[in-house]
Amino acid sequence: MRIPLPKSREAHVWSCPLDMLSYEGVWNALGEILSMAEREKLQRRRAGRIQLEYLAARVVVRTVLSAYTDVPSADLVFQQDSLGRPSLASPNDANLDFNVSHTDGVIMVGVAANGWIGIDVEDVSRDVGLDSLLPDFLTNDERNWVESARPTERAQRILRLWTLKEAWCKAVGLGMSAEFHKAAFRFQGEHLRSAQVTDATAGELTWIFHQIPVAERFLLAVALGVQSEPPLLSESCNKGSLILRNWAAHPSLACSGAAVWNH
Repeated sequence: MRIPLPKSREAHVWSCPLDMLSYEGVWNALGEILSMAEREKLQRRRAGRIQLEYLAARVVVRTVLSAYTDVPSADLVFQQDSLGRPSLASPNDANLDFNVSHTDGVIMVGVAANGWIGIDVEDVSRDVGLDSLLPDFLTNDERNWVESARPTERAQRILRLWTLKEAWCKAVGLGMSAEFHKAAFRFQGEHLRSAQVTDATAGELTWIFHQIPVAERFLLAVALGVQSEPPLLSESCNKGSLILRNWAAHPSLACSGAAVWNH
């Protein structure tokens, strides 16, 4: 059954719990859908958790995009730009974009149609240790917002800004090479109120941002760049919709069999 495409200004994010996956189960059930290049990359990774993360990410991407395009997972063809950002090369009549993020315990895949999408997920207990980098990746307003917090809340505010900026950088395809201060965020208390993007290329798009907790353990940030006539000045940052879906539970995907899961 084909899954309806994301609507205009809508992002879909698929979540897959790593802790419940069995490497042997995933490989035996779905390993055949990987390309030869993906299989070679898998074998070059260290056995154990690293291999499982890569295998699961490729399987989730392929099965999810297959469900949107109604094309067999193994027949999807991917490409990379000069900076290494992957995209769906064929077939892509729906102009789908996707992005992958993972942290210890979960893999997430974001999907958008006719737009750019970037996502970042982090464990909320992570100590990002970015105090020394604050002058480099925060604007003055963002730094003031961080420093106005109580000491126990400061790390979480840094993490919130980091995930938003990382999601935007991944959407535009620059990753860590981007200048984080080109995406600036304004908060009122703990609520994200507005965003401003000053990058010349990305600035031609309207940017929609979402940030939500997931399973009380993770923080997810989503950046979605869409064409808008006329361009919107997004004061609320999220004049769009975000749909979070469970890869493991969706009946349209080839992942519901018990073989892929630990018991």
